[in-house]
Amino acid sequence: MNYLAHLALSGRNEAVMIGNFMGDHAKGRLTHPRFAHLSDDVRKGLALHRRIDHFTDTHPVVLDCRNQLNGIFPRYASVIIDMYFDHFLAKNFEDYFALPLANFVKDTYAILPRYDHLYYPAMRPMVESMLKYDWLNNYQHPEGLRRSLGGMAKKNAILAGIEKSYEELFENYADYYAYFCAFFPDLQRECTRFLIDVK
Repeated sequence: MNYLAHLALSGRNEAVMIGNFMGDHAKGRLTHPRFAHLSDDVRKGLALHRRIDHFTDTHPVVLDCRNQLNGIFPRYASVIIDMYFDHFLAKNFEDYFALPLANFVKDTYAILPRYDHLYYPAMRPMVESMLKYDWLNNYQHPEGLRRSLGGMAKKNAILAGIEKSYEELFENYADYYAYFCAFFPDLQRECTRFLIDVK
């Protein structure tokens, strides 16, 4: 899952949200001394991020979706799924969460700058761009999604060509939306269990 899902699935604890948000940049065992300066809740968020990624990558619905994309975009099907699913979540946010997307995003944008002191250096330009260009709201709009995919292709040579996945989504929109609808409630239940069970 991409940024919107990770943030929204963190519950109401800001520190858990921040840990989840930082998860792609935190490598190694969470018991390593390099994480000792982080609060228990931030480390819980890091662990939640890893649980979300593992659950997503091994879920049979996501594997079916990946198989559909592998024939077209074999190198980065997983990245494309993350973007597609954040698009569907943004468009249908109130089906899964008890507040409008605009309210959630406004609250989140107020929280993120307060934890700048914890961010890895590589995160800071990304956070600045997210706030400036309103990524989380724009995922729901076709043009916003197209710009995001184009930006990824320009910034990372490994993802060259990923911008073409925009056309694939809208040519087979119902198929990919069906994958999302079959998967996301399972992920949401898994995250709820995690947040209750992990102290």
